[in-house]
Amino acid sequence: MKTLKVLKLIKREMSMLKSIKKLASKALLIGAVVSSSLITFSTAQAQQEVWLDVRTAEEYSTGHVENSAHIPYQLVGDQIAALVSDKDTLIHLYCRSGNRAGKALKVLQEMGYTNAHNDGGISDLHHDAVIIEPK
Repeated sequence: MKTLKVLKLIKREMSMLKSIKKLASKALLIGAVVSSSLITFSTAQAQQEVWLDVRTAEEYSTGHVENSAHIPYQLVGDQIAALVSDKDTLIHLYCRSGNRAGKALKVLQEMGYTNAHNDGGISDLHHDAVIIEPK
């Protein structure tokens, strides 16, 4: 009887490990999408609000909004669904001046995202956003 319980426990744990492995592989995929913002992959789907930096990777590395995701504006249409599936999520778009954020906003609106906003350039942000500077 004890052996049967142990085998059932092992089977359940193996099933849990398979689920964890699937989640980890999805996390790696999403992590690649959002560049160095790996923190956001686990919560982006459930967030009420997402900050999205649409500048180049080089610009992003010079400083960005804390916990922001990074998708260059040219790739927003291809990669946003992996980051934000709920099209009513509040998405703050920003770049250097607001121009690329505007282009990304147009793409998101065409895709049906209803609550995306062009917040302009990173130096113009007047929200509670915390800017992270490189060390």
